[in-house]
Amino acid sequence: MGSRMGGAGGSGGSPADKALAGVPRLLDDLRRLADDHDSADVVFVLGREEERVFAHRVILMARCKSFQNAKRGEICRIPGCSVSPAAPGTPTPVRLPQTPPETFKQFLLYVYTGKILLQDNSVFEMMALAQELGVEELRNACEDHVTSTLSVPSACTFLAAAMDIQEKSSGGKAASGFVERCVNYVGENAAECVRTNSFMNLSKEAVIKVISSDYEDVWRAVLNWAKYQAGVTQPTPHWTEEERARVCQHLSLVISHVRLLLIDSRVFAEEVEPTGAVPMELSLERYRHAALPSKYPAESSSEDKRLRPRISPHLFPGSTILGQDKSHYQRILNAWYGNAKQTWRLVYRASSHGYSASAFHRHCDGVSPTYVIVQQCYKPIHVMSRRPSPLDNDQCRQCSSFSEYVKTTKKKVQDDSTSSSSSTETEDIQVRRSDCPLDKDELGNKSWGLLHTIAAKYPEKPSKQQQCDMKDFFKHISNFYPCDYCAKDLRDELRIDPPKVESQDALSQWLCKLHNKVNVKTGKEVFDCSKVNERWRDGWLDGSCD
Repeated sequence: MGSRMGGAGGSGGSPADKALAGVPRLLDDLRRLADDHDSADVVFVLGREEERVFAHRVILMARCKSFQNAKRGEICRIPGCSVSPAAPGTPTPVRLPQTPPETFKQFLLYVYTGKILLQDNSVFEMMALAQELGVEELRNACEDHVTSTLSVPSACTFLAAAMDIQEKSSGGKAASGFVERCVNYVGENAAECVRTNSFMNLSKEAVIKVISSDYEDVWRAVLNWAKYQAGVTQPTPHWTEEERARVCQHLSLVISHVRLLLIDSRVFAEEVEPTGAVPMELSLERYRHAALPSKYPAESSSEDKRLRPRISPHLFPGSTILGQDKSHYQRILNAWYGNAKQTWRLVYRASSHGYSASAFHRHCDGVSPTYVIVQQCYKPIHVMSRRPSPLDNDQCRQCSSFSEYVKTTKKKVQDDSTSSSSSTETEDIQVRRSDCPLDKDELGNKSWGLLHTIAAKYPEKPSKQQQCDMKDFFKHISNFYPCDYCAKDLRDELRIDPPKVESQDALSQWLCKLHNKVNVKTGKEVFDCSKVNERWRDGWLDGSCD
């Protein structure tokens, strides 16, 4: 894409047109002068190839501040240039080793004629030249071109060009503001920008700039970039070891800058961990921060940028449901609405304004457009015509702890029974017998104890049949475990990281790491897996179990 600037008036009959009648001829004469080497008294030696471009000092002095500000005895004051003595009657050489010849020729044509066609791929080179030689109106024209043409297809191209000029050119300061502008634009339009070829061709430094934003799909963008750089097209499960090594080599260049907490937990488990690009210790730390966000506020994570939580875009201020690791739904809701930057006002919250239908209608009637956001717990919400009983089994004992079960059931009794009978019934409900069905905590503790003990007694050199049986054992456990969402989580983990059944130590270590992942998710302490056999097979070294 290009934009043209400069030109002359038409040949109309108005006084203004007649006053400009000689301008086209003047521009043609100046263009011919630019090509006249015999009358030139300055020669620019450009780039590594030392291409020679001739010019006239009087024109340069009229148009460029770097020539106007030269002191007595100086030719010019261009940053990074070197001026060599010249024999009488020959042009004075001015060396610019970092300047691309074609861009400089276009720049010089503008100096002579005021005309130029700005191109996306060279606009920052032109901006740097305008900065270095002091042609303010051309620099402004370059800024206007970038601002008016910045779009999804061009954003990453502009970013790469601006960073290249910022690094190589002494006039690169002119591009520094546009680096941030491009990064912000890519961040705001990341879903589209990261799919462009120009993103795939970004340098490591430019990718790091982009992934430092709050873009929630950062992992897939980085992975696609690394796969493109490595020449790998297959999805992760189908990589060969050689392809995995190539992709991880490119990932290693940027993974230390990836904001891990911006990655959805399921995406992290299913797509990030299988690549092996993130160390196990950091993965566990990431799960810990995601599970207990209130314990690790943003300021306490500043020592490791990868563990900094998302900075909420505040599109839905006041919403607790769309906070923390669910804030990416804000962008999804706005995408449905059709305005990515739409902000919303909270008009009703059930926990504050009341759960009754009248409270809802009192605050929401006549307000539009609106979103109604409902958070589901354990199972989908059903609307039924029958009045529910407090004994209905929609609160599974195996899916909650005893205290949670009591709290929920007590609330149902209080809401649904008469005031005269509610106190008696709720008091009876809290009596905890020793022979009750297991709740989630009891079931989990006993299940982990069984699994760890099985792993502790597993053979050091199991047969092929024993290895197959152990894999089948965990598969069946994940299908029949009484807690539905616990079982689903186990199935997901088994799909990502199957059991290591080649030896007792391998199985025990694998199970310990799996247990630690669950500990992190539930806010419990992580166990030192180097002591797993002491805990479950041999007993503690201090003899306290003897």
